[in-house]
Amino acid sequence: MTRYKPHLSLKLACSLLLPAALLTLASFRSAYVVSAQTPQSFDRVVRAKHKQFIEYQQDFDHFGESGIGTDEYHYAMDLAKVAGDTEHSLSAVNTLLEIYGDLSCPEDRANVAPLIERELGYYSKMIELSVKEANLTIAHTQMPGVAAEGTRMRDDLRQVKGVFDSIKLR
Repeated sequence: MTRYKPHLSLKLACSLLLPAALLTLASFRSAYVVSAQTPQSFDRVVRAKHKQFIEYQQDFDHFGESGIGTDEYHYAMDLAKVAGDTEHSLSAVNTLLEIYGDLSCPEDRANVAPLIERELGYYSKMIELSVKEANLTIAHTQMPGVAAEGTRMRDDLRQVKGVFDSIKLR
């Protein structure tokens, strides 16, 4: 019986580490993500916006409760859905950035970067559509509170899109 010495080449080691890194979500290392537009680290920006959109969703849910049985209920719920969808997008982008930050092998980073950048483009496009949806809903509501909060959310959606568009992976 022939015995083989366990030997892992660098390439094999990297290929084994990638699935493990993708399954392990540890702290984000913003040193791997750069942008001239946003001096604050992206993980903090994305987490802050994530929290903000959870609050928007709760606010629009409360507005909707006061307008049950009217068109205003539907407008508030439409804006709550936009906020919820954006919250999910922010969570997904944060996860992608954490995964990228956890990769230590340059080959894995090179292999994963195009996938993450493509996903960032997808989420950016989704946010762009959410801005349009928010604009349409804001134009129809008659409740000043919904209109004001919707306008703030729309402006934050534009900021989120700008953050997504400015993320460049090293």
